[in-house]
Amino acid sequence: MTYRDGFGDTQQKLALRAFLPPLLQDVSEDRMLINHGAQNGVYTALGRLTSPGDTICLEPLSYPGVGAAISQLGLSSITVETDKRGICPISFEQQCKKGRIRILVTTATGHNPTCITTPLSRRQEIGLIAQKYDVLIIEDDIYGFLYPDAPPPYAHLFPDQTVYLSGLAKRISPSLRIGFAVAPPHITMLMAQGITAQTWMVSPILINTAIEIAGRGDDLNSFTRQIRSEARKRHELTTQLLSPYATDLKTCQSHAWIGFPKDIPIPQLVRRAAEAGVHILDGSRFANNTTAGKHNVRLSIMAPDTAHKLEKALIKLKAVLSNPNENSCDFF
Repeated sequence: MTYRDGFGDTQQKLALRAFLPPLLQDVSEDRMLINHGAQNGVYTALGRLTSPGDTICLEPLSYPGVGAAISQLGLSSITVETDKRGICPISFEQQCKKGRIRILVTTATGHNPTCITTPLSRRQEIGLIAQKYDVLIIEDDIYGFLYPDAPPPYAHLFPDQTVYLSGLAKRISPSLRIGFAVAPPHITMLMAQGITAQTWMVSPILINTAIEIAGRGDDLNSFTRQIRSEARKRHELTTQLLSPYATDLKTCQSHAWIGFPKDIPIPQLVRRAAEAGVHILDGSRFANNTTAGKHNVRLSIMAPDTAHKLEKALIKLKAVLSNPNENSCDFF
């Protein structure tokens, strides 16, 4: 209960390795840092590993917290082209050749919002390009635990080129503001200094709560399997109910991404869904350039408390999608 610094306690870090992917669970304590969650990890990494005016490379669509951190820190950003397998190597190398990129921020598994999981061959291509041009990869793997069969993370394939970030917000509870970074020791040292500057330390109460959960062993594994099973059921339910009404539908374990023709106004669609009691997000909320996500909406299929609530919401949304240009929801 006393003061500590941002470097964290060795035994605490080793205990929390239980939450890392199997391929990373043998990392040494000097390669691991405890922080206040993946968002705090992004902010701390960007703040300590860049200088104002540096350029950060982003996917056209990403979690909005990344853009918020970049703006707050006075950094610049550019986007790289993507396809159905993730970041396009040719586009990434073209940006790297310009000599401006310091860091690439990416979500390679269960990408938010597009649902893409980048295959191993593509990860190897991107990692080799990053090595060639000395670009650091910040890998946000907050949903990774939902994908036990996903390819190895960048942090395993390119450990000296990657800052791996994850946390317990999606896996346990958003109120448990604990996350972790895995990176080369000189980077975790810099990030630890950032933690000290921001909050001095991560709360020992939160850390010990996380350690207690990690120590449950079989219970933790059982709980994780239950979450994965529930995620698969919701994925299948979403596909079953919406596929006939959303021809451009992509679903994964945590969310769904729906594309619409250009003649359907997305703000109106979001408003009509809200009138029906269903909260969906305009795809432009995730955009890192002026064109991405303009004709999409994102659904958080794991957000409802129960699958029954999700089903009710999807039925309402199905009615909205079957009449996308209507101006009212009088049929509810």
